[in-house]
Amino acid sequence: NALQAIADNLAWVARVRTVVHSNWSGAQLCKAVPVFTLEVDESGALRDLELAKSSGDRYCDESAERAIRKSDPLPAPPRGALALELGMNPKDTL
Repeated sequence: NALQAIADNLAWVARVRTVVHSNWSGAQLCKAVPVFTLEVDESGALRDLELAKSSGDRYCDESAERAIRKSDPLPAPPRGALALELGMNPKDTL
């Protein structure tokens, strides 16, 4: 069912955010939101990671990327390998 698939993916993204933000030690110094494109395999292993939109602050971008890499492997996605765009909002860690 399509609605269940959407709900499962939203729940998975929330888990990914929680894991990544728990590893983001530089968030309190960030004033803007870097956005990353991630490709994750069916086990949750990070296959690709790119900065899609800079926060305008190199330290913020790099610390957010380190948090994502430190979180590898991520929780396994509910429906196999996928790609997603993840905005790293520093306010989410407060």
